[in-house]
Amino acid sequence: RYYASNVTMIDHQVGQLLEALKHRGYLDNTIVIFCSDHADALGEHGHIQKWTMYDCVTRVPLVIHAPKRVKQARCNDLVQLMDLAPTILEFAGVSYPSNWEARSLAPVLTQGRWPEGALREFVYAELGRDHIQSTSEFVVMRRDTRWKIVIYPGDDQGELYDLEMDPGETDNLWNDPALRK
Repeated sequence: RYYASNVTMIDHQVGQLLEALKHRGYLDNTIVIFCSDHADALGEHGHIQKWTMYDCVTRVPLVIHAPKRVKQARCNDLVQLMDLAPTILEFAGVSYPSNWEARSLAPVLTQGRWPEGALREFVYAELGRDHIQSTSEFVVMRRDTRWKIVIYPGDDQGELYDLEMDPGETDNLWNDPALRK
């Protein structure tokens, strides 16, 4: 109930923001970005909140509303939150350094496709020790469209998932000798 009431409250607040923009005549010339730095496990894998690297946590909410600029689309491609910076700058007509690792989402949002070579092959996430995630000093995840590896530096245990064969991330292949190289 607590989570549902949080979602309801946020939905209401975003609705008020959009209504205020519309009432003042700014909505058609505004880009509204709603995102989070993490999603939450809601009982998946026996966890709550954010202290894992399962997709239920690392696939964050990201909604971009710009009626005159963004096509209505759902994108399941690999993106990073750092990609928001060049996206915002590009929409604002401001140039950004070409050597940034971040990639603008503007082409896929406005044209429905990525320029050649712009689609990410993999993404990363990291998590440091805190009062709940206390088993490792640091956790690093690398994911592509098929494989996800989670490394606990200094520990010889980790996680490896074949996301095509196991999208629920239930079969940890870390110790599978056939996958060791």
